[in-house]
Parts: sequence; C-alpha cells; structure tokens
Amino acid sequence: MRTIPSSSHVASKDHHAQRQGNGRVRSRVPMAHLCLLGAAWLARIWLRFVHRLHIDGVEHLPTDRSFVLVANHASHLDAIVLMAAIPWRRLPRTHPAAAADYFFRHGLAALLATQLLNAIPFARGKGGLRSLDRCRALLARRQRVLILFPEGTRSTDGALARFRSGIGRLVAGTAIPVVPCYVAGAGHAWPKGRRLPHPHPVRLLIGPPRRYAHLAATPSGARAVAGDLEAAVRSLEDSNHRAPANADPLQSARARTGIMDRPRTCR
Repeated sequence: MRTIPSSSHVASKDHHAQRQGNGRVRSRVPMAHLCLLGAAWLARIWLRFVHRLHIDGVEHLPTDRSFVLVANHASHLDAIVLMAAIPWRRLPRTHPAAAADYFFRHGLAALLATQLLNAIPFARGKGGLRSLDRCRALLARRQRVLILFPEGTRSTDGALARFRSGIGRLVAGTAIPVVPCYVAGAGHAWPKGRRLPHPHPVRLLIGPPRRYAHLAATPSGARAVAGDLEAAVRSLEDSNHRAPANADPLQSARARTGIMDRPRTCR
C-alpha cells in the first residue's frame, strides 16, 4: 500500500541539485513538479475555454511571503480555480487542504490529489488540531500558499455557510496574510453529486489581504477571525451580484488579469 506523504514531505525542497562533470551544481525540476505544472497548464486551458474563467483582484496576492487563500466552497472546481490565479513559479509551493476522509481514503485518489493538485490531507473531525499544526509548519516555510475552505464542506445549494473557527486558530495572533476570495459559477459548472463538470461561466473575485496579529490566539479570537473572513467573502459575493450583466468575461479577463495573461498579471 502506498504511504500518503506527510505535510513535511509535501513541503520538502522545491528543487533538487545534480552535479555536473565540472563540479558545478545545476538545479533540476523534480518529476512531481513537472506533473503538477502539466496538470495546471491543462486545467487553465480547460477553465479558459470551457468555463470562460474571469479573475478579478490578482494584484491583491502577496508576492514576498507565505499566505492563506480562503473561499466559499460549492464544487471540486474551487481549488482548481484558485490555483489558476497563482503565478506559475509559486505553484509547486501551493497546497490546497483536502478532506482526508474524502480524497485520502484510497491510494489512487490520494495519488491524484498529491501529484496533480499538490494537496495535503486535512482531518475534518478527530485529528483536526494535528492538521492545523501541519498547516502552521507549512506556512512557516518560504513563500508557501495554503488554500482553505473554512465552511468545511461543499455547499449543495450555493449558499455560503458559517465559517468554522479552524482558520482563526491558524492565524489569530500572527502576521500571516489571509486573502478572501469568492468563486462564482463553479457550483453550477460542477455541483456536488455530479460526476463531471459541464460548460458554465466561472468568475473568481480576490479581495485585499487581511491580518490578525492584533487578535489573541484564543477561542474568542479564532471566532472573530472566522467571522471577519466570512463577512469579507460575503462582501465579494455581493460585488459579484452587482457586476454588469452584459460584461464579456473573456474580454475583461484579457484586458485585466485572465488566467493565461502575461506574467505582469500573474506574478
């Protein structure tokens, strides 16, 4: 049976070194990173042409430190959409937290989650505190991106549920930036219970990063963080509803950020 990589394994060195005949060392990209980048390239093509993905606010993503992305959760597409906003050079350091009882129950599913999404297992019940410790260790490393869905599970009707306090336990009393996001349309494109996605426009709204060093790392502080982030995501949801109905998402994406734009919009 294949052993599922631990978070320390997932967050291992980003590049290996290979010594040449002249004694110099040149870096080489690990095969796992090539698989990840290949899967991300195919996913971005799929999102652009099948779901006409439109990304707003990519300029809010921190460029010089580790941070957390949080978003609403209604579809398996959500993590893929969020990863489409991450610059190519940071993808090998980007890790969605995936439900251990769903994605890591079987060897094949775990292999796909780790190799194609760079996911790390997160326990939703017992073991949740240990999972948070793994996330803290990951964020302590250089320029890591952690993707979390504080609702804890996918919505069946698209309505945003209450954010659980786990995200607050992770960042309260720290300077770690947390970037709120809202994914619109993914729940229609690939709703819970459907085996495969179908064509439907998807939009990602990214808000300014928030920090919670001023809040104590206590249960009340954790709840305050969760409540503030939930409100931030709801605000982005409202912004999406106010968007012009006749806007062309492809034209807007090319003019502003887009998933296939040049590096100036994908730092």
